[in-house]
Amino acid sequence: MGSKPTIPESVKQMSTKKDAEFSVHIVYCMIYPNGKVTGEQTPNVSGYFEIEVTKDGKKQVIHSKKNGDGIFNEKSCQPILDKLKNYVEA
Repeated sequence: MGSKPTIPESVKQMSTKKDAEFSVHIVYCMIYPNGKVTGEQTPNVSGYFEIEVTKDGKKQVIHSKKNGDGIFNEKSCQPILDKLKNYVEA
């Protein structure tokens, strides 16, 4: 997944309750109703935000925060959806 992420010192020193239970809810634009969305957590803070698409057994990363695509926000959303459409419908 690229180079080893840099973890800010403030995060390294953060005290957390390792047994805390919670859930994460992902809200996304389902422009492909037959698509399947999965998630994977990293064992510690990594800074990763990757969007990887698999089609016909082949994988392609269409967005990688760690590889320079930046954060996912309103500005980056349309280019990501365009990449998704180009890959899925090719």
